[in-house]
Amino acid sequence: MNNFKNNKKAVMNNTNKLIMFGVIVIVISIGLFLYGDNLKTSFGGQKLVAEEAKTTTTETGEKVTVSAGVSCPSDSTTNSRGRVLDLTSTNRDKIANMVMYAQPVDRAGKSRATLTNSSSSGDGYGAAVDLSCDADVPVTYEPIAVTKKFGAVSGFGFTSVVHPQIVAKGDAVDLTFESKRQDWIRVRVDDLQIRASTQALNNTNASQVLGTSTYNFNPVNVDDGSISGSPTRPGVVFRENDGSTFVISANDFLDLAVRVKTNNTQSVFGEDGLRGLIAIEAPAADWQDPVVSGLGIKKIDKGSLFGDDANMLADFEHIYSINQIGETEQILGFYLKTESGVNPASTSDPCIVFVPEGRYNSVEQTDVVRIGAYDDSSSNLQVAFAQANKLCIDID
Repeated sequence: MNNFKNNKKAVMNNTNKLIMFGVIVIVISIGLFLYGDNLKTSFGGQKLVAEEAKTTTTETGEKVTVSAGVSCPSDSTTNSRGRVLDLTSTNRDKIANMVMYAQPVDRAGKSRATLTNSSSSGDGYGAAVDLSCDADVPVTYEPIAVTKKFGAVSGFGFTSVVHPQIVAKGDAVDLTFESKRQDWIRVRVDDLQIRASTQALNNTNASQVLGTSTYNFNPVNVDDGSISGSPTRPGVVFRENDGSTFVISANDFLDLAVRVKTNNTQSVFGEDGLRGLIAIEAPAADWQDPVVSGLGIKKIDKGSLFGDDANMLADFEHIYSINQIGETEQILGFYLKTESGVNPASTSDPCIVFVPEGRYNSVEQTDVVRIGAYDDSSSNLQVAFAQANKLCIDID
């Protein structure tokens, strides 16, 4: 009897222990559910829950998964060098005097770095600069090489490049950008009405008179300062083949083939992914809207222009986007008729300006690369060229 009582008591004690253990487990589970994110261990204060892994792109363009504990050097910086290669050259020549920026992506407090390369010799890399890295959360950068202006320094201009994003996570990273040589354009203008004895028009900057047996292109890259205001001078002015001005009467018209190509082979006019622009000055009081064709031309609204472009092109009645121009000839068809009964004045010379968009370091906004044909400096200079690519038709 006593044994039965003792056994019953033992069973009850074990049952009570199991109940108490179950209660403790339930309480701990509820606590972890409600307050687990705030619970810390005694080993470095790390959260008990694992951090979510992130996928990003390394300096080689490889997709990788990263989490806390990436290899950031003890000084919290990653050394970076930059170089630019010429995609249009046979040997992929190295380009000097390009300016590159590594811009942190969505990381407040991380600074932009500026990379330069003053020499095209050796491996083409410039001096190393520091990119901030972080041992807890990887720092992603978007490297950009801005447009190198033609005429600003010796040599050709070069197009801007947006490099795949990189992650500053190691001791060093070298960046290679692939750009294209940008050149001004050469033009021959043919009169499809054949007003004079030959088709090709003469121009004031040509050393020769174009004849029936020649097929010469002449540069239209001229220093005309601001291209706003009066379109008639300066610029490359095309006249009749004999050098005389076009005589345009009331209800008359111009019917021209503007043949364009880059001045040199292995070069382009205009950047990949950005617009080349054509601005036409033809005062509405004297001329009807032009009829244009070729070059992939599309009429655009001035409201779609970037930055200060709309202000700089305000005096031009018609704005178009065009495809990139290269070493192979392309033709811009240009037909322009006078307004009904109007005999255009000699001050109403039709003019065409070719100007490409580029990428440049903003003056107005700190550490920002902007897109536009003209920069946001007080002078609103062209981004890609130190001079304008401009031609006018001299009428009388």
